[in-house]
Amino acid sequence: MEGETSTNIGQSEPQRSAGPAANTKRQANAMGMASDFKNKIKMKHVYAAALYLFIALVIFSPIVSNMSTTAPGTGGDLYSNLWGIWWASYTVFHTHGNLWYTYLLFWPVGSNIAYYTFSPIGAILTAPFQAISVTFAYDIIFFLGFLLSGLSMFILADYIVKNGYAAFIAGIIFSFSSFHVAMSIGHLDWMNIGFVPLALYFFIRMIKDGHKYVWAVGLGASFVLATFMGDVEQGILTVVLLAVVFICYLLNSSTRRLFKNKKLWAAFGVAIVAAFIIGAWGWIPIIKGYTAPGGAANINSRNTLTNDVEWSSPILSFLLPSPYNGLLYKLTSGYSSIYSVDPDERIAYIGYTAIILVLFGLWKNFKASKLWIVVALFFGWMVLGPYVQVGQYISSGVPGIYYLYHFIPGFGVLQEADRFYVAFSIAIAMLSAIGMKSLLERFNSMGNKTNMLAIVGVFTVLFLAESAGVMTGAFAKANTTVVTVPAFYQELGNYTANFSILQLPIIINNNVQYPDLAAGQATFYTSASHKPILGGYGGRINLTEQLPLFSIPLAVAVYNLQNGNASYASPVNENYTAQTLLALYNYNVGFVVVNRQVLNTSELNYVGSLAESIFGSPVYVDNSTIVFSTEQAINSSVYRSYASYPFLTDWEEVETFINGTSVVLWEPVSPGLISVFAPYQNDTNILYKAFSSGVYRINTTISFDAVALGGPTTLLIETPSESSYQTLFSANLTNTPGHYEFNVSMVSGPDGNPLLFVYGGEGVPGLSNITFGEKR
Repeated sequence: MEGETSTNIGQSEPQRSAGPAANTKRQANAMGMASDFKNKIKMKHVYAAALYLFIALVIFSPIVSNMSTTAPGTGGDLYSNLWGIWWASYTVFHTHGNLWYTYLLFWPVGSNIAYYTFSPIGAILTAPFQAISVTFAYDIIFFLGFLLSGLSMFILADYIVKNGYAAFIAGIIFSFSSFHVAMSIGHLDWMNIGFVPLALYFFIRMIKDGHKYVWAVGLGASFVLATFMGDVEQGILTVVLLAVVFICYLLNSSTRRLFKNKKLWAAFGVAIVAAFIIGAWGWIPIIKGYTAPGGAANINSRNTLTNDVEWSSPILSFLLPSPYNGLLYKLTSGYSSIYSVDPDERIAYIGYTAIILVLFGLWKNFKASKLWIVVALFFGWMVLGPYVQVGQYISSGVPGIYYLYHFIPGFGVLQEADRFYVAFSIAIAMLSAIGMKSLLERFNSMGNKTNMLAIVGVFTVLFLAESAGVMTGAFAKANTTVVTVPAFYQELGNYTANFSILQLPIIINNNVQYPDLAAGQATFYTSASHKPILGGYGGRINLTEQLPLFSIPLAVAVYNLQNGNASYASPVNENYTAQTLLALYNYNVGFVVVNRQVLNTSELNYVGSLAESIFGSPVYVDNSTIVFSTEQAINSSVYRSYASYPFLTDWEEVETFINGTSVVLWEPVSPGLISVFAPYQNDTNILYKAFSSGVYRINTTISFDAVALGGPTTLLIETPSESSYQTLFSANLTNTPGHYEFNVSMVSGPDGNPLLFVYGGEGVPGLSNITFGEKR
């Protein structure tokens, strides 16, 4: 990796003509020089790539020795990422279906994969390795991320500083930064950050060099790779980085003249067209997903200033070693509070080795450093988030430039301020390369390459020790996962029947240590079963996708059990077993699976007993799962008792005081909707419905307690009719609680009876103990 010190490599100086023979000789020499230069560049890149890969293999050796079963990371993100690379290759090479939408998750609504953070290009490239295991393919992407990130930064730095040794250090500092190591452990989409510096390389060459259209196409391709080997967030980050560099060039008098070249502006157009053509297969679904009803709201679901502060890096995190350093992680316990909100997203350690090189470069060659100083200051400030934090998660109230960025329409997709560290790290790597080149020039003048190699080696080892460390022992165990799929799910893969699965627990619970672990596991297990599941996990939660789960009392009760009290809050007072079975019937659930890996002993005993009371004895039990079949319970129960679906988003639970006593009531909003399924009275009625397609009705008594909150109000209970709405009951409510009931004829069986609870007046109604039964 010998550095180049001249900007005219491969170009011969002007000479006097010496006849045809001399011209032929010069042409031959020029061709030979060009050939040697080309071969030299190739070998330089090969050596750098090999070293980056070797270093990654050494640092993460516990993964290397168990690549088919062990993956970096823990929690639901890891399992969701594993599912993502399986899904992409499975869809492209087997089902030939829609890559960007799946019904395997969040059945029966399905899920828009455009919202997910997965790597479709990485998945397709590693598809052959999935024959060994999905985990093996995932680990290939992991190590490829360090190789490509280092190599891309090497290419950019080598072009700027014209020194291979210095460029190698830049690749080390960028690829093995504490940020990249932390994000790679569990974040598939941030393993491959190398296409960001590669896009910058093509961007700068497009501006400054000839053959602008070649570099433009390279820029477009790099942007697509950053987006789909990484994710949309990286695409946005790349746009912001290029915009900052563009502005710096435009404001600098020495580079402003470059923009007078018409070919440059045409090249910008070529880059945009190339990016769209190369990535049309992904851009179009993403645009459709964003513009679909609720799409923007889903994508920006966590785009709040509160979350932005959580996912920002405090000032001290730039100066304190990362808890993901395999050598120094024990030392970080003394200041763990600065990472307490979300360790993955609050790491910004620069490394004192890099700081020394940066300062030396500024001292020796400030002029060459100016652009990168601006980039480092801008993106370092962005990493601090909307409000600057010094140490632990306490906002200083001092706004940063990210505060303004937060309000740019569409850019809120990149809602984690700390992820702008990628651009900051590029600048630090470039400044370090300038410093290393300045340091080596003294030794180069002495002609001692051994000393230069020794210096580069020492700085490499020092930086790796303080930034990445080595994954061993307890650290490796805490930051890796042995990935297995329960045997039951593997057996389901052989079933040709169509049905779905409900795994418990499934609703993401932020009150447990790993909130999304159970949902992530259930998601990944579909790669073996090929059966849809209710719920799932994909990084960004869509409320519409989650709603079916909240209509299943059993699923909600298990969720609440993890919060300390198994319950199902509902305005309706009824047998929730009937509602559970009816919901499972409607969602075609064949099996309910209890995940033994995420429940403690008391929780497991409770859930097991509750499920057994509903479904009978389990049909399969092993160390990881308890499985119940729904068939017998559903067939013997469905439409044989009243069951209701209160649309809980249409009801608000309120606590109030009545006669000095605290009571919990339900306020209908939007309006309050309850869909009631009346039973058939006997088998004869069921057969009548089945053979005659007739409507069978049952006389029903509806009763409830109600009181007006905040002033008198009128309560109406309506049902849709052919032309508008039919009022079934009305009452004038006061601040005195009352009990009400009325009779109505309801359709039996699967059609359901929608009831709307509406009101008008000064106050609002508060209801409780709504019941449905045969006419008394």
